[in-house]
Amino acid sequence: MLNTETVDLDMGILMSTMAEDTAKFAPEKRAHFMHVLRALVDCYSSDSKQGIVLLRDSASDSETMTLMAINADPSQADDMIDTLCQLRGMGTDHSAGGAVN
Repeated sequence: MLNTETVDLDMGILMSTMAEDTAKFAPEKRAHFMHVLRALVDCYSSDSKQGIVLLRDSASDSETMTLMAINADPSQADDMIDTLCQLRGMGTDHSAGGAVN
């Protein structure tokens, strides 16, 4: 795994590591990853776009979750979470693994 705490992150090493890691993915998973990565880069490239990323690791007994905001302060991240919750409540026929764009 790439050490993201390195102050002087080398983009060449990052891209090489990501290419090696994603080459092991199934084609559908790789396509989805590329879609997510493009959306993240697009968000970081535009000050007018904001995003949140929620990650969960349930591999251990103590489930951990990480929320990362992009171009958003805590209040704006809360607003996005509230909007997501409202959208999620509107359609109970959607699966928990669905995405809201």
